[in-house]
Amino acid sequence: MRRSRCLGIFIVCCVPYVDSAKGATESSRAAPDPGQRHGVSAAPRAGAHTVRHGAGAAPPQVPEQLRVMSTARTQSHGTSEVVSRAMMDKFVPGTSAVKMLAQLPGVQFTSSDALGVDTWSSTLYARGFVQDQMGFTLDGVPLGDQGYFTYNGLKSQAAIAPENIASMDISQGAGAVDAPGTTNLGGQISMVSSNPLQKAGARVSQSFGSWNAYHTFVRVDSGNLNRTGTRFYVSYVRNDTDKWKGAGYQFEQNVNAKLVQPLKNNSELSFFFDWNNLVQPVDYQDLSFNFLKVYGTRLDNYYPNYTNAYNAAAGKYTLGQDKTNDPKDVAYYDVGRVWNDYLAYTKLKLNMTNHLSWDTTLYGHGQKAMGVFTNPFHASPNGAPLSEQIKRPWLMRYGFTSGMNWHMGHNVLKAGIWYEYYRNAISQTLYEAPLLGQGVPDPNHLGAAFDRMWAFDFNTNTFMGYVEDQYYIKPNLVASVGFKAMTSTTRGSQVANNTGEAALAQGSLNASDGFLPHFNVDYHLDRHSELYFDIAKNLRTYADGGYGLGSVWGVTNLQTFNEMKKVIKPETDWTYMVGYRYQAKKLSASVSFYHTDFFNRLQTIASGNIVNPTDSVANVGSVHMNGVDVGATLRPVKGLSFYNSFSYNHGWYGSDVSDGGTTYHTRGKKIVNYPSFMYKTQLAYAYRGAEVHFDASYMSSRPFDYMNTLHVPSYWLASMGARYNFDRVGPLSTLSVGFNVYNLFNSTYIGTMGDNGNPMQGDYQSFSIGAPRSFFGTISASY
Repeated sequence: MRRSRCLGIFIVCCVPYVDSAKGATESSRAAPDPGQRHGVSAAPRAGAHTVRHGAGAAPPQVPEQLRVMSTARTQSHGTSEVVSRAMMDKFVPGTSAVKMLAQLPGVQFTSSDALGVDTWSSTLYARGFVQDQMGFTLDGVPLGDQGYFTYNGLKSQAAIAPENIASMDISQGAGAVDAPGTTNLGGQISMVSSNPLQKAGARVSQSFGSWNAYHTFVRVDSGNLNRTGTRFYVSYVRNDTDKWKGAGYQFEQNVNAKLVQPLKNNSELSFFFDWNNLVQPVDYQDLSFNFLKVYGTRLDNYYPNYTNAYNAAAGKYTLGQDKTNDPKDVAYYDVGRVWNDYLAYTKLKLNMTNHLSWDTTLYGHGQKAMGVFTNPFHASPNGAPLSEQIKRPWLMRYGFTSGMNWHMGHNVLKAGIWYEYYRNAISQTLYEAPLLGQGVPDPNHLGAAFDRMWAFDFNTNTFMGYVEDQYYIKPNLVASVGFKAMTSTTRGSQVANNTGEAALAQGSLNASDGFLPHFNVDYHLDRHSELYFDIAKNLRTYADGGYGLGSVWGVTNLQTFNEMKKVIKPETDWTYMVGYRYQAKKLSASVSFYHTDFFNRLQTIASGNIVNPTDSVANVGSVHMNGVDVGATLRPVKGLSFYNSFSYNHGWYGSDVSDGGTTYHTRGKKIVNYPSFMYKTQLAYAYRGAEVHFDASYMSSRPFDYMNTLHVPSYWLASMGARYNFDRVGPLSTLSVGFNVYNLFNSTYIGTMGDNGNPMQGDYQSFSIGAPRSFFGTISASY
């Protein structure tokens, strides 16, 4: 049933806006004392009775905004960049939190929609690593793999409403040793939820825009309920927008709740709850270069025209589909999904003494989903030339983290553990589609299945332990040495497939490493300058899933699986980084150099069609990357800022690849989907309550296939926005209005690549077009 439009939608602020008093990177914030930046606190003095920030709560006298920035740096590395709440507030409410990170050097975010909320096409890259090779956490709770089917986790946009995020911290070099996760080869993204306010109040934000876009956010804070400071908040988000091409809509709603109970000695007990419901019945259509040449950028799915889809499946190409090289894949009737997620955690922060703190978190997450697709390659028993294909992923996971920090002289000793168990099941089934004139496919009324194409069941146990010593050689010089040990075992079973094989793939895979070291030096030369160095080794465990989902178990029989077990190895990498930051009143600047050696990179090799893929998981060997990120923000006068950043990445494959009996000479070829050059600029001005900004970014061409024979063209993308913050208006403590334009010059560009994997050589249906010019407005008020 089509949802009501009485409430709102996601609204996006294009290329992010950065406070004119701050730069576009963390390094441009107002510089705190050198001994407190980036997790570097002055060495404890003998007899001192102060509680250091770290695993324990921050001292109450520290203002909330400064506390967010300082605690975001308590991880064991100095290579992070922080997006503070003040920076996020420059976005229109509802912007995807992950998209906000795209303002940082070396970070690329692409999506088919201007809002950054389309789950199929939204993709984040950082320094050559894609989002499912990075670690994500919310308040220390691991969110797991961030691919389309999150086999062991929760998409970050479903975990928390963006308005409830206090800060985000991204480490593009290597994740900290205490960061729980099995995917953080390319660094760590840590989100911190805001706490309930101590004063009772409410906040409402209503946004609207192009393509019937609406976004509504409502939050109520209880304030302190008693003398101990017990307080909570509850929020509700409703997003609703039509697609910018073709028919269909994208709908999402979210409920967050958080309760905080302060305890003695700055300790704290907190509870968090998240519910997310996503309905996207029709995706944007994936394109190939051939489809793009024949049909142009406006090609999309047939929905709601069932007749055209029916005729095409029967081989009657009335719309010129036969002019392409793959007529049945030109478009489908529908491709969509319904997801429901629940996440909850309980966190206890104990400052046991002035020098010893202990944090423990218990969490649980459940997901039930349905992927819908009208399949033109499988006829129904009733004679219809197509069928309704339903993919049903199901996930249940729970775990805990526990860590202690001990301040002893010039040392901060850290040790902790993480354990998680999850069970993941996924199946794909076919149902009859109606004959022409007898209705349309309806996933809510399917009848009996006529074919169980395949089904998989997985269960996984993961354990990680870590130790680290932060040694304060001087108050402004700290060296961190530590390591983590991790083991993860997955037992997978292919419980059904329709290939007729007698023995189906089943068995266990283990990914383990007892010594994953991390070494970091952070040196504050003076109150303006910081020099840092970072080196680490990381490991990614095996992904699991069904056919075409990047899983080692996604083969047709037990023999093939056992053969793969003999040669497959978990992905590992070594990352090296050295950087410099400068912070002053008029100028903020940074430069960082990095090198990565990536071993046993497992890549999905795409072939066949995207409905019946014969995708395989191949070890593409070693990958190497060299890169540099440079950024600077100039503030010549009060309220005016001019930001520029430049990123260069040279990533290449270190060996040739054999697939299907053919050897492809990929050695020395550039990595797919990631640009060699990125440039970002922003001009912003703020005067009293008024703010205005103009943003532009350049993305160089990107290799599409592993042999680098096809490249996606480069493009420029510009946006602008304005906001006015009124003084107190009647009973309202704040009132603001904003207006934004995405893709200001209406550029046509290819955004997301590799939706269905990348081919070894040549064309494939696996990229999407970015959204055209879009307009959005917002009214926000709080009481």
